[in-house]
Amino acid sequence: MPNLSTLAVVFGGLFAAVAWNQLFIRAFRLLWTLLGKSTGEPHKFTPKRRTWAIPLLLLHPASWILLGVLYLGYLAYVGRVAAVWGWFVGVFFLTSLTMWTVVIVTVYRLRRKRSRVAGA
Repeated sequence: MPNLSTLAVVFGGLFAAVAWNQLFIRAFRLLWTLLGKSTGEPHKFTPKRRTWAIPLLLLHPASWILLGVLYLGYLAYVGRVAAVWGWFVGVFFLTSLTMWTVVIVTVYRLRRKRSRVAGA
């Protein structure tokens, strides 16, 4: 792909990171539910734990996308693919880091606001 522009690869990394973060959140919610720690309404009975289904999360697309990006990063580092794919990997991880930082700061502020309201 000699005509592949860097801008297209950067936007590809951005899109892949946004899609991966959404898939990862969905997989984490599924894991949380499988462990019997649902965040919904309290149940009338104790739900069965389905820990036997946890290995099935390896079939979830989030794990395969992450493995693919890590492998692509390795190939770009070694030099077996074009150097432009290093931009893809870099933007992927930078976008993921930015999104998770925003989520953590927002959750922290929300909890702080709730504790102030409850304590007042």
